[in-house]
Amino acid sequence: MIDEVKLEITKNDFINLGKPRVLQLSLTNKCNARCEFCFPQNSKKLINLYKHKRTMDDKLLRKILDDIKDGDEIQTVVLGGSGEMLLYDGILEIIKELKKKNKRVEIQTNGTLLNTKEIYYLKEIGLDALQISIDAIKKETFKEIIHVDKYEIFLNTLKIASKVGIEIKSHTVLIKENIREFHKFANFLFDNDIFVSSASFSCVRDDDFIKNKNINKVSKAEIDELYNNLAYKLDRLGIPHNLKVLTEIYSNNEEIEFKLFKQDPFVCNEIFETLTIFHTGHYGTCCGSNRYYKFDAENFTIKDLFNSQVYKELRKGFLFKKPSKICDNKWCEDRFRNVNSVKLPNILERKDLLSKKIVNIVKTSPLIVWPAGRLFAELVNVNMFRHLDVRCVVDIVNTYKRSDFISEKDFLKVIQGYGSFYIFLCTTENKVKETILHKIKKAKPRNKVTVLTLI
Repeated sequence: MIDEVKLEITKNDFINLGKPRVLQLSLTNKCNARCEFCFPQNSKKLINLYKHKRTMDDKLLRKILDDIKDGDEIQTVVLGGSGEMLLYDGILEIIKELKKKNKRVEIQTNGTLLNTKEIYYLKEIGLDALQISIDAIKKETFKEIIHVDKYEIFLNTLKIASKVGIEIKSHTVLIKENIREFHKFANFLFDNDIFVSSASFSCVRDDDFIKNKNINKVSKAEIDELYNNLAYKLDRLGIPHNLKVLTEIYSNNEEIEFKLFKQDPFVCNEIFETLTIFHTGHYGTCCGSNRYYKFDAENFTIKDLFNSQVYKELRKGFLFKKPSKICDNKWCEDRFRNVNSVKLPNILERKDLLSKKIVNIVKTSPLIVWPAGRLFAELVNVNMFRHLDVRCVVDIVNTYKRSDFISEKDFLKVIQGYGSFYIFLCTTENKVKETILHKIKKAKPRNKVTVLTLI
């Protein structure tokens, strides 16, 4: 007996998800720098929120870390948010624990607290990336903007991290004091043997704390000039950047967010991908919103927070074109008003959804993947299949020399010896599906076979 179950991803599948792909932990709001455009350090709302607590409680941190499992949906843990994470005493032990659970680990930092030996040690324990604020490339500007006289340490951090192979993600806040020198940003990187995997640029927004600060915001003309002088140089170095996006959507000096889905029109990916937990026992959806939500630190899970009513309302708003008042990020709202239709992320952009559907159907039964190959790894999160008995049908098993691979010929020979099992037809081509189904029927399996097919 052969049954067929069709696997389909719909809008409703994007409302109630599992755990986030990216978990950001803001361990402390302590910082050795005093950047005048720093939102966490200057926002009255956040100052009031943070004044009674500077670092995350050990008990809360332990509960979060225990909830992060090897093989779950969480792929990346970013240690950062509202302060300088290298001021948190136990950060090295956190990195070690997360690496044991096979997570990608990144730290947000201003780069002024590390010496050469410490950078080598971070590489040794498995740190994947440093997200470094590069807000100046000249020593004088660095001191003026950051208010810390540690330019040499900052530059050494960039150089040594590049040398030892720790990925560097650059982020720059553009103001009138620094925008002109960033015309030569590519030269600065090349001349100092600094390798960055991406370069992100943003501008201060007209927020409450900005109104009370003497911050010189840049104009649209200055952004365009920077693009004309820098973009092609970064392109030649193979460094992805967001300058083109910045020139297209920059208006009214609003802050710009750049993490867009590949498809157009715009869909906010933060609410589908990321959860930020703050040291105060609050959680938030993104750094562009002023709203933070208290949760029960004694009784919560990461999955619960990521699927709270806040997240669900925001997801429904984007998916069904009904903007929610929960989000107060004005730039997103302005973009949303111009959206004529909302496209779902491609199925490859959300591997976990398809993986979860398959796992929930298969439960503990054997799973046969046919045909196995690169497409299987592209369609699913293979870590979610670790607890299953999976066999992959390939053309020539000797080519791979893996115990979980079986040749098509051998599989059809032993199919009668299987109990009930599932076959995931890893193809969208109807001809291939029909051929495989014909071969299975011809082999005359004795027990029930359920075939999972993609729509």
